[in-house]
Amino acid sequence: VAGASEAAAGSEAQVGSLLRAALSHIGAGGLETAAGLLAQAAVLRPDDGYVANDLGAVLQQLGRLDQAVPHLLRAVSSVPAYTTAMNNLAVTLRDLGNLADSEKWLRTAASIDAQNYRAWQLRTLGDQGGPKSGPAGAANNGSRPAAAAAAAVAAAPASSSALYNLANLLRDSGRVGMAAEALREAAGVPTLDCGG
Repeated sequence: VAGASEAAAGSEAQVGSLLRAALSHIGAGGLETAAGLLAQAAVLRPDDGYVANDLGAVLQQLGRLDQAVPHLLRAVSSVPAYTTAMNNLAVTLRDLGNLADSEKWLRTAASIDAQNYRAWQLRTLGDQGGPKSGPAGAANNGSRPAAAAAAAVAAAPASSSALYNLANLLRDSGRVGMAAEALREAAGVPTLDCGG
């Protein structure tokens, strides 16, 4: 048992070293070397969606779109709510001309981003309006700061790179009205009812 845990620790150290080196090469523009290092890390961690996403993203940047797709699919299947991987997959599929699947992944990522944002709002409001807050209008009991925080959180848009990518995809496919709606949603701008 001790030998197995030592081997696992050594493997984790090796993966960490590979990932640090890959990041360094990416920063220096050495995408080919980074892809090789990430491929080695992916062999050591075949079920790690984050490593699969990083490898897929680097392959996409290198223009190896067909090679990138399986890694990005592994990333989204390993980490189902990983919107960054969904975005990377959608952009790769778009670049391959598969607009329908690209749109599907962007819509899924935008939906998850919106759900995550709403959950963040609830956590933030819960933290601000805890037991100290008391009834509205009570003097110095924390309710005014909680109300101000609630207003600020409610006013902030649920920005999502998936929505921006979706808007670009819709625009490029001639669906300009739908693209404008996606951008309005990304910016937190309400839709106006003009009566027509």
